[in-house]
Amino acid sequence: MRFVVPMLLAALAVPRGAQAGEETRAALAAQLRSVAQTLAQHADDLPDKHDAAMQSALQSAWTLLGRWTSGFLDRHPHASAADLLIDLSHAELSSDLDAGLRGEDKLSATAVRLRGGAHATYVVAPFLAGHGTFFVVARDAADGRFAMRWSVVPLATAYRHTANAIRRWAITGSGAEDGPMFGRAAALPPGRSGRPRFMITAHTVVRMGCSFYAQLGIWEWNGDAAVPLLVDDYASACDTPPVHHAGNIITVPTVEILQVINTCGVCTYPSGVWRVQLTPDGVINRGHTLDEPEIGVVDRFLAAVRDGGDVRALASPAIVDAARRMFGGADAHCLGMTDAYAIERHGGSARVKLMMDSCCGTEADLTLQQHGAQTVITDFTCH
Repeated sequence: MRFVVPMLLAALAVPRGAQAGEETRAALAAQLRSVAQTLAQHADDLPDKHDAAMQSALQSAWTLLGRWTSGFLDRHPHASAADLLIDLSHAELSSDLDAGLRGEDKLSATAVRLRGGAHATYVVAPFLAGHGTFFVVARDAADGRFAMRWSVVPLATAYRHTANAIRRWAITGSGAEDGPMFGRAAALPPGRSGRPRFMITAHTVVRMGCSFYAQLGIWEWNGDAAVPLLVDDYASACDTPPVHHAGNIITVPTVEILQVINTCGVCTYPSGVWRVQLTPDGVINRGHTLDEPEIGVVDRFLAAVRDGGDVRALASPAIVDAARRMFGGADAHCLGMTDAYAIERHGGSARVKLMMDSCCGTEADLTLQQHGAQTVITDFTCH
């Protein structure tokens, strides 16, 4: 499934006669049309994840969109983010740029104004031809002109051979669970320093399947560049709820990646929550928690049994021996995909049923009991 933020209707666009510099805008639109035609030719391709030709075409598109946005803001320096988006949806631009592109590949964007006045600053996150980016357009206090002052692309390119999550903004090819990024921009409260902060919530654009990587990015604008305060990936699915920001807490619904319990590609379970706290001086990563912690206990138990780890704190020797006879040794890798699971809770105990393909059969039943601060497995059977 593909996700696209709808643009404001072109019918809301500012009338053409109200715009200044029409010849410049027409020239930019013509250049964008040429780039869009190149992108359209490759929209269904699955190029290398760092395909140089695609990156060059996209960089041209982002640069031209930055110039288009800067020109609009030069004429309307007090414009809101909504005004900016209306201008981007103007038929003069969008009809040219969308030529030959499918509906989900056409131009869309989000934008936020971080501050106004002499230091007016906007974050723009466009999406075009299956690829997204974000950049900052800001006003020069000396001459009053707007320009693209920073883009995530050079930083992502510098990180592309590392494990840093920012590298994803340099990916061009799409595949299963991985691909280029599509992000949305949102403003956050400034820190103690007064510097504006913003959030980019994003996910990879995949050409198949319904599970993918998503990303939360919290950035601070220092006047020259966007500084990452926290950027990290997490697993998500088509029906995973959206990120929620309230007060100083950002709540990120996730699909948690466990060691053994492996669910289907469209499944939203095992679900969890990742919480991030905003502070006057930065952010605090509060980590991930499972919505159903019993699943985490069962997963740690099965992983230790499979790998020959120490599980004495989780179950009695008799239960461990029985589990190892079923899952250990030559059958250590016989634990297949978990089709579903169910949890029945009674007071301080819980019964977990795993429907899975394994040498255990099609169902494993485990009983968990709370002993003080420790949860232990008191019964384990296969069917």
